[in-house]
Amino acid sequence: SATLDGRHICKAPDDWPYDGYGAAIEDCEERPDGSLWVDNGEYGSRVNYCPFCGFKAKSQCPQP
Repeated sequence: SATLDGRHICKAPDDWPYDGYGAAIEDCEERPDGSLWVDNGEYGSRVNYCPFCGFKAKSQCPQP
């Protein structure tokens, strides 16, 4: 799906697997610079692809 300004945003499906501590990743959102970030409301990480639908970030993470 997308935000009102067309940026990518996805939520984990209801049947997304997780252990007894809760999901490590709950949503994925594209920032204005084209980077994708996943988070669980407490911690966040930058990613190159949405883990829920495979959307590719317009701005990729730097690679070593």
